[in-house]
Amino acid sequence: MLKAQDIGSTLPSFRELSTPENGLLIIDFFATTCSNCIAAIPKLNKLQQQYPDRLKIVLVSEESKERVSTFFARNEFAKGNRLPLITDDTTLSGYFKHQTLPHVVWVKENRVVAITDGEFIQQSYIQDVLEGNIPAMPVKNDYPAFDYSKPLNINLDQQANYSVLQGYREGASLKYGRDSMTSQRSIREYMINVPVTAAFLYAQMATRKLPYMKQTRMIFENVPKERFIRQQKDLPMALWERKYAISYESVLPDSLSEQERMKVIMADLNLKLGLHMRIENRSIPCWVVDSAVTPVIAFSPDSTWSKTRLSDFLFQLDISSPDSPPVINKVDGDKQVWVRKWKDLEGLKEIMRLNGLRLTETDEVTEVLVIGKAN
Repeated sequence: MLKAQDIGSTLPSFRELSTPENGLLIIDFFATTCSNCIAAIPKLNKLQQQYPDRLKIVLVSEESKERVSTFFARNEFAKGNRLPLITDDTTLSGYFKHQTLPHVVWVKENRVVAITDGEFIQQSYIQDVLEGNIPAMPVKNDYPAFDYSKPLNINLDQQANYSVLQGYREGASLKYGRDSMTSQRSIREYMINVPVTAAFLYAQMATRKLPYMKQTRMIFENVPKERFIRQQKDLPMALWERKYAISYESVLPDSLSEQERMKVIMADLNLKLGLHMRIENRSIPCWVVDSAVTPVIAFSPDSTWSKTRLSDFLFQLDISSPDSPPVINKVDGDKQVWVRKWKDLEGLKEIMRLNGLRLTETDEVTEVLVIGKAN
């Protein structure tokens, strides 16, 4: 039996998974519910066409053939797929155990050379593997053995209140946690492998309600943006996190309230990182939604439309479009609206118009996260 996550193991002989001679086999585990998996299918097909004789990409799903076939026939990303497809899988997912998708196994000369997430399936990494130069790709391990209950720095006097800031911890997943240290009458707060902005906002949101803090709500003053938000889109997130993510813990008296502890942690993060992170009201470009000036002509929605709460729709809009301006809603969020897919901003404005609303691109004073150097 091939051990899960065992680099260097030999792949058992499967007719469907024959490795091209002097080539590379990529096994890409996916599901129809995994949006990143499906969105990547056109790119995978293009890469397969670039290396027709030396590369074989196989898509593998535990879902039924009927479900996958029906989905692929209708989905705009998947319907043009020409890659081999394995459904109803129980064997491969047992060999390569995983919890999150996409989950990608790289096999060269019948040996597992890498196990990664989907972002590493790029021409540069494929070319390196084909040339025998296996790049440094972190192993995607969905079953880390990291003990989050242990302090980050075992050399400190654990009887005292303290705080520790470190970098990325190998073998651990991103995690926020809290331990009650009853005998010491203290609370241990910890954040493992989190981006700097996420660490600060995690503490901030315990003290006050904030809007969704997407990157267009962040202002950087004389600090490199790459340190806080990945700028190189071809740089896999796993590599960016290893360079910029932090691990932090703080042990404080349990006599402090949660809000008081989090205020101490925010100040401590700023001090240790040499930053001045804070929430301010600033005028920035926004998409403002308010009531239309002219009444809307009644329309009869067909099956492509669905009804939802306006606040839910606008929140999903904010999340799904990280590069667009933040959305400011100036009407009743409980209002029911008809929505459908749109291709561009004009299509989105038309949806608003048909619901008696107006979307305007304008500068608006709103809450932002400002990140600058400490004075």
